[in-house]
Amino acid sequence: ARDTRASLETVLGLAEGCDLVLTIGGASVGDHDLVARLGPELGMERAFYKVAMRPGKPL
Repeated sequence: ARDTRASLETVLGLAEGCDLVLTIGGASVGDHDLVARLGPELGMERAFYKVAMRPGKPL
C-alpha cells in the first residue's frame, strides 16, 4: 500500500479476519507513522515494535 491513510485503510480492511498482519517499512516513526495510528482504529493490536533485524540473521 502507498503510505497514505486511504490506501492503508483499504489494504488493512482486506486483512480483516486474519490471525496475523505483519507490516514493515513506512514513511517514518512518530507523527508520520500512519500504521501505528490507524491500526488501533481498525481494532488491531500491536504485538511487536522495532524488532532488531539484520539480513540473514534470526530475529
